[in-house]
Amino acid sequence: MEHYVPDGWIGKLIDFATEYPEEIFPTEEKFWVKGDSDLLKILIQKGASNKEVLGS
Repeated sequence: MEHYVPDGWIGKLIDFATEYPEEIFPTEEKFWVKGDSDLLKILIQKGASNKEVLGS
């Protein structure tokens, strides 16, 4: 995961992809969902835990 943030940059990683209802964005179109694993969710959780470790 990228740790560099440009000076003055303010932002937040938002998992908007999982907020859409199934009718708008079906699970089979979400290439990051493999079986029972949601790779995007895992990535976001790792990012959050790294943020805690780094003290950001």
